[in-house]
This record gives sequence, structure tokens and C-alpha cells, in this order.
Amino acid sequence: MFGRSKQQQAPSATAETAKGGTPDPRDLKEQIKQVLREVRTTADAGTTPLQHIRIKQLLSRATPAMIAEAEQELVGEGFTQRDLVSACDAHLELFREAAGETSFNLPADHPISHFENDHRVIMQTLADLRSAISTARGKGSVQAAAEDIVEMQRCVDILHAAENHNVRQENTLFPLLERHGIEQPPAIMWQEHTDMRQDKKRMSALLAEPRELESLLDQLDAAAVIFSEKFASHTQKETRILYPASLELFSEEEWADVKEECDNLGYFTEPKGED
Repeated sequence: MFGRSKQQQAPSATAETAKGGTPDPRDLKEQIKQVLREVRTTADAGTTPLQHIRIKQLLSRATPAMIAEAEQELVGEGFTQRDLVSACDAHLELFREAAGETSFNLPADHPISHFENDHRVIMQTLADLRSAISTARGKGSVQAAAEDIVEMQRCVDILHAAENHNVRQENTLFPLLERHGIEQPPAIMWQEHTDMRQDKKRMSALLAEPRELESLLDQLDAAAVIFSEKFASHTQKETRILYPASLELFSEEEWADVKEECDNLGYFTEPKGED
């Protein structure tokens, strides 16, 4: 049976404070901005291992809102989307590592196990998309990069198929949470689904429009980074807020209803894990 499951807890804020004190958010944001400035000045040589470690350490301590605010302030200083790509890569790698860890002790066929596996598949698809973009660079023409563009289209098609993930949440978790009095988080998540749906349409439109190769790659890479950052932030909210709240509030009977409805809606991928 599904029922309530005990979540594997991350170190508490109290424990973090005991280790070395909670950093001032303003100081942390300035540190993030400073290391991104350093990355920008060495962009031609790529991110050094030390910079990569520093970025990951800083981002692991920051909230998604703080990261977005730091990036927005840097854009105001003249940063372009490509200037932030190395930092985004480190942020997304950090999230992929976290997504690879089991957050909840649940059967593989539990609805949340399906949702968590969806997260991993989507993140891997985004990594594959950006890898295809990177491979295509320098090939000179759309014709020469034809195989890479086919791979890009495959990835974007998977992202569209992953709308099934959103539909399952919107038809099961969200309304049930609202009935339990949890209204604002589902409303926010629903709006983010809508925003990300537009981002996916943008990527499809870029691939459908004839254009010079480097222009296509630059615009598609920027769109993929924007979507990836939104999705990583969105999924962190699901893992930290929506899923724990659902496990705490829903009864055995409610979980059975959620699973039945999810089964009826189908899945765009298969779950992985222990039965």
C-alpha cells in the first residue's frame, strides 16, 4: 500500500548553522555574482575545475530565487545569456546529482515515484539537447549538422511528450491538495507549467524556421538554458513542498484514487526502482 512515507531528510537549517553559521543572503548573492564575473572573463578557455567547484558550492547554498536575482542583476551589468551558460551548466549538474538520489522511500509504482523518474528523464533529455547543440557548433551549415539537428528535434519531441507529467499532476495532486486547504503552491506550479509550455513551443519554432546554423544554435541553446533553469527550480519546489505535503495529507484511499487516475492518463516513461 502507498500511504504516508517517511522522507529522507536533508540536513536541517539548524545543523547547517551549527557547522558554520547561516550566511547572509546578500553576501551569498554577491559571491555568486563575483564568481560568475570571473567565469565571464575566462569564457574562451572554459570554466576551470576550481571555478566549477566554487559555483557548485555557492549554488548548493542558494535558493532558486536568489540565483535568478543574481543573474538578473548581472544581465543589467551587460551579461548576455551565453555569458551565463557555464554557471547554468554547474547549477544543472548540481540538480542532476540531487535528482539521482532517492528522496522518498516509496514503491516504484507509486505516483510520486513516477513523477520523480519523470524529472530524471527530462533532465537527461535537456542534457542530450545541449550536447547535440555543442556537437553541431563549427560544422558550418545546417546541412552538415543534419544528424545533430535530428537529435535536437528528438529531444524537443520528448519534452513535448513530457506534458503528460504535468497533466497527471494537474488532474490528481493539485486539486486534491486544494481540497486539503493547500491552495497557493499548486496555483504557482500550474502557472509555471503554462510558462514552460511556451518555452517548449519556442524551441520547436526555432527548429522549424530556416536559419543560419550558428544563429539557430545560439538561440536554441539560450532557450534550452532558460527552460532548464525554470525546470530545475520548479522541480525543487515539487520535491521540497508538493510531494512532502501530499505524503503527509493524503489517505491510503486518496492515493489509490491518484494512482488509478494516473494509470488512466498514462505515462510518457516507465518508472525505475524497487517494487
